[in-house]
Amino acid sequence: MPTPRLSTPGTGNDKDSDNGKPHFIDDATFHLFSSTAQFTLLSPLQHSTIYIESIDAQAIYNHTEPVGKIVYDYPFAVPPGASESPKLPVDWSLESVGYDAVERALGGSLKLDAKGTIGIRLGQWTETIWYFGSGIGARIRL
Repeated sequence: MPTPRLSTPGTGNDKDSDNGKPHFIDDATFHLFSSTAQFTLLSPLQHSTIYIESIDAQAIYNHTEPVGKIVYDYPFAVPPGASESPKLPVDWSLESVGYDAVERALGGSLKLDAKGTIGIRLGQWTETIWYFGSGIGARIRL
């Protein structure tokens, strides 16, 4: 049986400017002073709200250099369409080449990868998934 095709909001299909791949994280803003990050999330579901129950993830620069880690255990909603996450705490990898790249990009942006284990809930169904996103546009602010 074929699986349903999910699309990102506003595209009407599963093609976008990211090599034709749908994506869940559209962009990110990292705040250095408050050690937080906020994400624009694109839910592929048109009628149901996804709940992020937990996050244990890492941001990576240049595919190998750690930037920081997010561990967050408070649920938040991702309604259909585009939405903003709450500001999530970031534990910076201060001695890494990745963090140096973030500091150099202050006031601008750079591309980061993200990988991690995410707890999700949809109605009564819960699951832990492995997430990997590449080339995520990240704005760097003070």
